[in-house]
Amino acid sequence: MVPPVKHASLEDAICDFTSWRRRGWCRMEFAASKLCAGDDMPLMVVTSPTAPPEYFNPCDIFKLCAARGDFTVDSDRDAVNETLTKMLKAKVEAYGKEDITLSRLLQVFSPLFVPREAYYGSSNGLDHLKSFLKWRGDAEEEAWEAETGWNLLTLACAMDDGDAVDALLAQDATTVKTLLEAKGTQLAIPGNGKGPKLRREPLGNKLLQYATCMTPLLAAMTFASRDIVQKLLDAGAPVDRNDPSKSSKKLAAAYDNCDGVALLGYRPCTFRGAVIAGKHENVDLFLERYPQYATAQHPESNACPLHYAAMTSQCRGQKKVVEALLKHGAAPSLDEANGFWYGSVLAATCNTYDQDHDTVRLLMKAGADPAKPEVLHAKANMLRKVTAVFRFFGVVDMGGFNRMLSALPQRWKQTPTHIAAQRGDVALVKVLAEHEKFPVAAHKEDTKGRTPLAVVVGDAPKAAIADIVGPAAVATPVPGNKVAPEQ
Repeated sequence: MVPPVKHASLEDAICDFTSWRRRGWCRMEFAASKLCAGDDMPLMVVTSPTAPPEYFNPCDIFKLCAARGDFTVDSDRDAVNETLTKMLKAKVEAYGKEDITLSRLLQVFSPLFVPREAYYGSSNGLDHLKSFLKWRGDAEEEAWEAETGWNLLTLACAMDDGDAVDALLAQDATTVKTLLEAKGTQLAIPGNGKGPKLRREPLGNKLLQYATCMTPLLAAMTFASRDIVQKLLDAGAPVDRNDPSKSSKKLAAAYDNCDGVALLGYRPCTFRGAVIAGKHENVDLFLERYPQYATAQHPESNACPLHYAAMTSQCRGQKKVVEALLKHGAAPSLDEANGFWYGSVLAATCNTYDQDHDTVRLLMKAGADPAKPEVLHAKANMLRKVTAVFRFFGVVDMGGFNRMLSALPQRWKQTPTHIAAQRGDVALVKVLAEHEKFPVAAHKEDTKGRTPLAVVVGDAPKAAIADIVGPAAVATPVPGNKVAPEQ
């Protein structure tokens, strides 16, 4: 239970689930729970008797790096990194006694918990990499590479080890080509309760999912520096199965066949891995070579790169990734892309915890409108009707799915301002109020006749938002915004 309450000493500050997620020590607590052995504890967030409960997704650990959270005492970051590093090493050691694959994958994905330098150190090179990963004899490692699809180049890229990458790319052309074309195998176990115990752990299973289809280039795009990505591209690393010369529509049609990794429940292509991970320099480099990816849309979800960038978090470099996408022509997606679950890009941003408010300002300056009602995706509307029939006949799963579809802001034609207000996000509503169409947004009614203020839950945020949307509120136009005010 996390009812929003007014901060005792900070003016206009609200203590709620959002503020909890931003605190570094709270993030460390969450990270520690994911490193524990055994089953994952489901977490349901309830803010009030009338607000719909929210599921705290275990995948959020990949958005909430503790060291990048808020600290009252900045030196506490070092203490958090030190503590989590000890936890990681203990978990790696425990995995290593029974499953070398899980042990190595946890080392590879360590930046999800702590910055790479805090865990891997500053020492680089192939010998250091092998020692760190406890590389074994040729026969054992050959069998491991065949089983997992991972090789030393993939590992070196994932560890952001430039010296090791240079040594591996310095080999003969045939060997380099083989290294570059490696691809992670299907390591995740089926959801039938079978398989080794460690691989059935929530963390272990997620690591295996993320390792599936991993290539050296995808590992570099997701975890490494721009220099390493450039070296791989120059060496001929395959981008994905699509022809980069194709149009964005044709690219979209082939998205499901892209090489990728299951981050946030999706299989992004090589480019999207960098977007989700917040590697803005890699996004910029990739779009310099393949600009058509900036506006490509997924054929099923209608999600575009801006959606994925908007739904990451401030600590993953959200603003800089959005800047890179807009720089390379992604702005049309603000109007054209309507995600199946998340609606417009601005709506997705307002419906995402841990967003960077400057990102919202960037989107509004590029043309996003806080007063524009959301539109329900055609497929979502069709599914809502189908699931209603199944619900009538008592199919429990379909009934739950129907409730989720029916609760979407798009169904009620709510605006991004409605979405921010319903979350009780006072700070975000203030940012939206900077747009010149906010006076329209503040009084816009959804199909149930509710204004943004009417959907606020909780006395503390309602009072704060009322001060913003009241008749005396004056909008401060976003510099450079060309959207004409509506009377």
